Amino acid sequence: GKPERLTTGSDFEFEPSFSPNGQEIVYVTWNDDETGTISKISLKDKKITKLNRNKGIFRGPGYSPDGRSIVYWKEDGNDHQGSAYSMDPGIYTIPASGGSQTLVTKEGHSPSFTPDGKRIWFHSGEGDGYAFKSCDLAGNEKQTHFTSSYSGVFSPSPDGKFVAFIELYK
Repeated sequence: GKPERLTTGSDFEFEPSFSPNGQEIVYVTWNDDETGTISKISLKDKKITKLNRNKGIFRGPGYSPDGRSIVYWKEDGNDHQGSAYSMDPGIYTIPASGGSQTLVTKEGHSPSFTPDGKRIWFHSGEGDGYAFKSCDLAGNEKQTHFTSSYSGVFSPSPDGKFVAFIELYK
């Protein structure tokens, strides 16, 4: 079919992710004056809700399996967006309805919930390579599931039984 734009804003919009029921999409935005947001849009009425209260550079939001929480990564800055409002980087959760964020762990990036919603998977540097890790929702009980010298991008299957990865750009 023909693509249809869902939003009408002028901010840059990135990294969308569907809610478990398929009725909403969570995504991040950026504009140089207001910095970033974590926002969601209802596919039914196109209503957009800004979820976060703080400023920063936010990445990779995703819903918990029950749809009640969103996990995301707050970046520590980069060459394109700068480093203003980039204090306290790490992996956070926020209620899907919006509100206060909760720091899960200062370690890692690219978070996602495990299929049962009881843990958070994330990517992290380890030694001279990369690791795929998880922790409980409070940031405790960290586990390293595997490491790689050349793979920095890991994508678990929806059931958590398999993982796809990129190794040396392949």
